[in-house]
Amino acid sequence: MAVVIGIDEAGLGPNLGPFVVSATVWQLPEGATPGDLPELLATAVSCDPKCGDGRLVLGDSKQLFQPHQGLHRLEASVLALCSACGHDIATLKSLSKLIEQCEPTWLEEPWWRDGDHELPIDADLVAIHAQAERLASSPVKLLGVCSRVVPPGEFNQLLASRNKAELTTGCHLELLRAVCAKFPHETKTIFSDKHGGRNRYAAALSTHFDGAWIETLCEGPECSEYRWEGVTVRFEPRAEKHLPVAAASMVSKYLREVHMTRFNQFWLELVPGLKPTQGYPLDARRFLDDIRDVLARQAIDPSVLWRVK
Repeated sequence: MAVVIGIDEAGLGPNLGPFVVSATVWQLPEGATPGDLPELLATAVSCDPKCGDGRLVLGDSKQLFQPHQGLHRLEASVLALCSACGHDIATLKSLSKLIEQCEPTWLEEPWWRDGDHELPIDADLVAIHAQAERLASSPVKLLGVCSRVVPPGEFNQLLASRNKAELTTGCHLELLRAVCAKFPHETKTIFSDKHGGRNRYAAALSTHFDGAWIETLCEGPECSEYRWEGVTVRFEPRAEKHLPVAAASMVSKYLREVHMTRFNQFWLELVPGLKPTQGYPLDARRFLDDIRDVLARQAIDPSVLWRVK
């Protein structure tokens, strides 16, 4: 059996909120290639962000979500993907139990200890299930949606022993290793965006895949491709053109937005009238200044919420 895996991230640049890496795993029908995916999924999936014919939309998460437009377009597609895998999408915690590949450290954050977040937030549940059913009936089977959510506290701890580029690659490859372990006998083709323009990944791949001998097929600005033991992985810029990567990008972005929604609600209850934040540098500093007094009164260590890089 041949599977195609796409992996992507969200939230590398902000100072507030988690860094999220996600992967989606798709089973190809016999004789098909990864390039056949758009045609094979055409009855269930559209690449047009403005599609309104009931199909699930897969595309660049930045095109599907803008804060002023609400979460419904991104949310509908992501929860349909998860529902198509049979995952419980009722709350973030129930969903995370199924898609996260390690123990969620974010559960210890103050805004999550005593609460959960019901899903969906904006999207219509009936439409989500209808999209999931259409996807499930397509010739391509979605085998898995997998993620790793790295909250600020853990992010800062990881940075103590590596730089940000190493952290990014490490989180991606740790998730890929866990995903590949779920499908040990399948031939796997993996697509990933490049990490900060980096062109060389062989050493990191060997380290994270138990010292496997990595064959380098090409390395350059347009593509870095490697192969070992039934696995081919391709790093390239603008990898969202591959549907599995677009789906992974959307999952990562959605999970981050749900985390930020909960985060903003927690602080708004403590600071009435507080303007919410997306966590990006300039506005994050404004937000931190607005909550500083309450942060001290609540005895919350700033490193729990503020990423140092």
